[in-house]
Amino acid sequence: MDEALLRPPPGGGALYIFQLEIRMSILKRAAAFHVEGATISLHQLESQLEAERACTLLQLLHVLNAPADIPCIKAVVESVCEVVASYGFTLAKPSPTFHLVQRSLEALKDDIRTKFPGVSYGRDLEQPLLRRLAAHAPYALCLTLAALKDKDIVNARAAAGVEIASCLATAQRFRAGFAKDIRRTLTPELFGLAPKVGADTNWSATYVKTRAKAARLFEADESPDPLGGNPVRLFDIAAGYELARKARYSPPRQRQAILDRRHQTIGQLKASAAILMEQGEQHDHTALLTMVAFCTGLSLRLTQSLPITSCRGDDSWLMRLDIDAGVIITNLDPLFPQAAIPAAGATCFRAANRMAVKPLPTFLSSCLKALHAMHPEAKVLAELLPGASISGRQLTLAAGASALAPTTKRFLTAAAPLAVMLGVDRLSAALVANDFSVVPGSKMYYCHVRREEIWAASIVLFDCLGWGTTVPIVAGLPVGSRIVPTRAALEAWYCWMVADVASRVPGRHCLSARLIDHHNSFARLCASLAVLCLATREVHKLRFTNHNLCLEAAFASLFDKQVGIYPGEMKVPINKVLRDQLRLWRAHCEALERRLKNLQDPATDELTRMLNNFLGGELYPLFFEIDPEVYLTVPLGSAALRNWWPSEYRFSGDLGRHLWECELRDVGVRSSRIDVLMRHITLGVEAHCSTNEDKLADVAEEITFWQERLFESLGIKSVPGIVAKA
Repeated sequence: MDEALLRPPPGGGALYIFQLEIRMSILKRAAAFHVEGATISLHQLESQLEAERACTLLQLLHVLNAPADIPCIKAVVESVCEVVASYGFTLAKPSPTFHLVQRSLEALKDDIRTKFPGVSYGRDLEQPLLRRLAAHAPYALCLTLAALKDKDIVNARAAAGVEIASCLATAQRFRAGFAKDIRRTLTPELFGLAPKVGADTNWSATYVKTRAKAARLFEADESPDPLGGNPVRLFDIAAGYELARKARYSPPRQRQAILDRRHQTIGQLKASAAILMEQGEQHDHTALLTMVAFCTGLSLRLTQSLPITSCRGDDSWLMRLDIDAGVIITNLDPLFPQAAIPAAGATCFRAANRMAVKPLPTFLSSCLKALHAMHPEAKVLAELLPGASISGRQLTLAAGASALAPTTKRFLTAAAPLAVMLGVDRLSAALVANDFSVVPGSKMYYCHVRREEIWAASIVLFDCLGWGTTVPIVAGLPVGSRIVPTRAALEAWYCWMVADVASRVPGRHCLSARLIDHHNSFARLCASLAVLCLATREVHKLRFTNHNLCLEAAFASLFDKQVGIYPGEMKVPINKVLRDQLRLWRAHCEALERRLKNLQDPATDELTRMLNNFLGGELYPLFFEIDPEVYLTVPLGSAALRNWWPSEYRFSGDLGRHLWECELRDVGVRSSRIDVLMRHITLGVEAHCSTNEDKLADVAEEITFWQERLFESLGIKSVPGIVAKA
């Protein structure tokens, strides 16, 4: 509350008391309206709904790409049930899979209605939420359909229904473009468009294709998905939802890795771990299940369905328990799909895979092996631990006088924050605990983590809990990006670029064609080094300008993607090699302008004027080629650089992002500091905010020091252009 509202007026006395009572009355009425109005928080829903209904809700929110505050959630759930029912009317003979999806959604709707009967949906929210929900198109579409409940829009309802049902059954997400197209058709006035007859042609073709594919799942007479009812497949889908939900909807304290009321205290964690170990050594099924769940990052209910079979089939599986080796294997591909894959036969990348392998405590592994020897036919963990309780509200130790009940859920949620508080690197903690809320999600596409690091993090965590040593390390490839350039390939790539520039050096009296040919090669080299040093993303046109990347500056101000709360440019440290290269680039452009003027060719007059303006400080793209046919500049982009590089060193256009995630981590730079270079954001610990204890100057100094050390070892240094000296 604003302190000014509570400050007594100059006269003081009864007038102040009377005004204060009025203000408090207004605040109380506002608070009551908030509870009884159109808002239900996710925490309220999770705590009040039945466990199965809460799981269905979290899966639905993942499918709809819901905003964290889930506005008008009751109306959204009702709308989802209506559209799925509309799609069901189009099915000749709905399959059991469709009935399962529909029953789950209806049960969720009924549970919300029962637990929150006074919550209503205000139709006047449609327009105010338009811009706010622009990034959450599927969720916004459900609100639009709820607002148009009385209109005859059968096709639109069926299209949304088939997409939602298919996504729930296959662990996919509602396509944002599909949702936007439908919404534009239904409410064109909200987008500033005029209503059109037959406007659904933009999405009707997609609807037809989706419906044909969904028939294999939802038509009883079609060929259903052979894995659709497989318990192992259902586990992979549900576990994917749960891990994705944790990464997307975790509260700020969880992302900051701070123990709060959602966790047990450190004292409770240690006491709980000791009791669980004691009970586990006596083969108590609930204790063993809880310890395995602590390592999987899943709830007890899901952990009991963890497959222990060694047969993993295709690449769509998510998590397996290897009893013999005593490890848990997590496949990152379903969680972070479409990761880059090297071309067949490529030898310029470091070997890696997408399997995160982490150890169990030795005593826990021994207990599971003993149980498996008694039940060798078991395929899932529940068959080894049939007597385990799966309630997250059960206590791990006597509550005592603590205000926070030491529940199993609080114990399990504390895994990643506890590891970070013990000094474990955030990325290692995320992999050990399967809790990716403590790191930026994009990081999992670029990182490169060795198994030794995961084992070391597990040792620190288990030692704090008193669980003893881990099982022996299982040799294998690092987990993460599969397109990290090797040092040898990086050195050869640089040497090739230098040789290409040297082969085009112009003579003292050459014509414009020779000058332009050399300039284009030199521009690509400079741009390539900038892309490498600053870890830029792949873009159509490089975002470097003569204003945001200056040779005298310690930081560049780049914007190649909106990240987190930052709408524009972010600071990136510049190392000495790049700064020297920028100095030589400017000297090259000055020399090129002089040479072109001396030629006195009228065809190059416009080009000369552009170079003069560029050097004079007018805003221009920093790196550009020159079209030799028309003598006009062409800004360089990632595609132009990739096409210039030789086929044996055809790295991705964001090679610096993959390289520095690996190299800086190998020399001990903390994951959160690497995020500054990568422009990755973890909500609550942003590098440019007061919630981060690091000084930006200290981060830049460490990053540039190790970059320069690597370049020195590989012989990478600045390269001159037309002139040798600036």
